[in-house]
Amino acid sequence: MKILFFLSGLLILANAIAQPIYIDKKNNREYYIYRDSDPELIEDFLKSVKAEAIEFSPFDETYILKDKDEKWHLYSDLQEKMTQRGYDSLGFVTPDVPYTVVKNLNKYGILKSPFKYENAESEVRFIFNDIKSVEKDGKKYLIGKRGRKWAQIDWYTGVNYTPYIHLDYRKMDYKELSREELEFIKAVRRKKGFDFVEFDRVNGNDIFIARQGRLRKWGMFKGKDANNLTQLIPNEFDSLEYFPSNNTFTPVYLGGKVGFYTMVDNEVKKLVPTEYEGFKRVEINDFEYLAVQKQGRWGWMDWFTGEIKVNSISPEFDKLPTPDWKSKYYTR
Repeated sequence: MKILFFLSGLLILANAIAQPIYIDKKNNREYYIYRDSDPELIEDFLKSVKAEAIEFSPFDETYILKDKDEKWHLYSDLQEKMTQRGYDSLGFVTPDVPYTVVKNLNKYGILKSPFKYENAESEVRFIFNDIKSVEKDGKKYLIGKRGRKWAQIDWYTGVNYTPYIHLDYRKMDYKELSREELEFIKAVRRKKGFDFVEFDRVNGNDIFIARQGRLRKWGMFKGKDANNLTQLIPNEFDSLEYFPSNNTFTPVYLGGKVGFYTMVDNEVKKLVPTEYEGFKRVEINDFEYLAVQKQGRWGWMDWFTGEIKVNSISPEFDKLPTPDWKSKYYTR
């Protein structure tokens, strides 16, 4: 009975330690393999499992083995083989980041933790020339390189936050997007062909601006369903801005000229075409005014109707007369 309890205790201890085991058949002994084990013992273990090398995780009791085909595999602390594909290089899954970077044939991909996600290997796409984790202002971000250019990427969805436009990743501006927003970007890119998507952080209300990848033109949309979007401003402009929180007017730019759209009572309409050289948004006595520049001279426009109230008479904005009228929006 004592022997039985002793053997059971050894079994419990073995399961608790759960290290790779080398069985020395010649001397009829078992050895647990650790990162600081005798090199000759590690070499004997590798020969016994027909492997070339072993690396131990610095975070837990998992490890990776390089097989005779020079491919790395991830093993659990119970010696269970967690990857079947095999990789030229393979990192460890960390406690705070449930993914690792893998490499095959000089291309990199992202492998979600096989401990947490089913069919993780089927989702790996080897499309990157490089992948880096960078830190800025105390936060870590993941970036990927395709060709010669970088973009911020998301490990879970695989979405790149912007197109690959940055030659120097150190000059990138990083974004904070929710998982829901990233999934939405993934969907509208596939459905609508957008390559840039930016959300309205001031007004919210599911409004976003997007660039059509083929046309390279921007527009404004509303909605959370990629199959059911409301177009507020068509994809016709080189750039555009959001409506302010009071929903008055916003500029749109094309060919170096500016035009305007208005939003009143949540309805958007085109105010004037892109034919002006500049504009200024002015608040006077709590009323909003729009000054526009055409052919080098400034005038006042009613931003609700597009009516020119004071013709372009002044070469300098500061010399415009103070408005003695209010937009028809305030008098309707």
